[in-house]
Amino acid sequence: MIKILRLIIFILFTAPVIPAGAADVRDLLLTTTGLTESDIKSAASSSRIDLFNLYALAVSGTERLAIEGENAIQADYRMWQAIGALLPSVSLKTTRYLQEDDPAVSGRKSGMLLYARQNLVMGLDQYAGIKGNCSERLIERYRLGHAAGMLLLDLAQIYLEALKIEKTLRNREKVLENYRGIAAELKRRVAVGRSRQSDLLRTNSQIFRLEAEIQSLQDRKRSALVSLGTLAGLPGAPELDDNLALIAPSAQADSASAIAESRYDVKAAAEEVALAETRLLGSLDGNLPSVYIEGTYRILQEEKTGRDYYAGLGVEVPIIDGGVTVSRAMEMRSVKRQAELRLKQTRRASLAEIDDARASFESSLREVESYKKALDAAEADYAAILREYGLNLVTILDVFNSLTDLLSSRDDYEQSLLDKCLNRVKLGVATGEFLGNGIAALRPVRGEGSLK
Repeated sequence: MIKILRLIIFILFTAPVIPAGAADVRDLLLTTTGLTESDIKSAASSSRIDLFNLYALAVSGTERLAIEGENAIQADYRMWQAIGALLPSVSLKTTRYLQEDDPAVSGRKSGMLLYARQNLVMGLDQYAGIKGNCSERLIERYRLGHAAGMLLLDLAQIYLEALKIEKTLRNREKVLENYRGIAAELKRRVAVGRSRQSDLLRTNSQIFRLEAEIQSLQDRKRSALVSLGTLAGLPGAPELDDNLALIAPSAQADSASAIAESRYDVKAAAEEVALAETRLLGSLDGNLPSVYIEGTYRILQEEKTGRDYYAGLGVEVPIIDGGVTVSRAMEMRSVKRQAELRLKQTRRASLAEIDDARASFESSLREVESYKKALDAAEADYAAILREYGLNLVTILDVFNSLTDLLSSRDDYEQSLLDKCLNRVKLGVATGEFLGNGIAALRPVRGEGSLK
């Protein structure tokens, strides 16, 4: 009984602290993206889906971001493993000798004992392991943040492309309705001899062409909606809400280089340099000694003799390792140089992305104004042509040309609005504005008015 009590006390005092569980993946995703459970519930219950709802559903209901989140969770547990390597290790050892009466095994008796070891002076490898795991933990979280931005951008591109098809289809259906009205009027005029049969045939040809184009657009719309539903984890084809009232970008006093340094991909690349430096330091571990205490406690032994416990101080000093330490250090120096080059590359790409996003958004603002003026002019021209056609001042060909110009102007204007929205999202992702808590800027707002 006393033996058992001693065993329990020994284990309690030498057992390592069990690490607390790492963050739940869902909690980690919500923290990284800035979404809330209410956002996800609202998106799931919405009959019409906008960009923000798509993002919330994609984050919560698909595997893409969760896979990156698991990498961060794994990094948490690797850090605990490195810390655990510094704590006492305890093992139970049982030996049963089959030939105890043989003189060759004289003095060796079957039994059971506990073995414990505690490192006193850890080598650089253990230090580098802990510090390196801390860097890996940060890197995985930075990568998760960057992946969240890429997911938002991919959703925006597919979502806005689907809206482009939807609006083009809507315009074609309106034009088809106008053509059918013109065809009905022409049929009446041909019957009374006021118009030519060829004009009616030309109009019917345009109607058949529009019907074919509408059929093609309907098929493209279906395909785009299915792709979007797959990306967001929605069954079937979602019904899109075209409320794209994105707030204007906030004035940022920081330079592009300062903004780039705050981006997740640049932070991850910078942390990879720190990790490479840590591993370079750890590669020198083969040149340093290690000191530890080890001991055993005998629980059971047949014909026991001597003491039940033993403790000793151990020292290991490396002498010759065949050049392994030097080679490993040279390898880690190369890894460090590679990480520094990757950091420079990432910084340069980030600066270019920020500058391009800003220029594209500013250009799209000017394009929207110009296309709006062109649309107003085309609508006025078409109205005038219709009046003049009713007075027999122009031909049906003039009506066709004016209607084609109106169709083209309306398409250009509405697509320029969608391009402006896409460039706004690109700018928000490039500068980090829409990441983390900044996602609030994409919640359904009424900043510029919805796109109708």
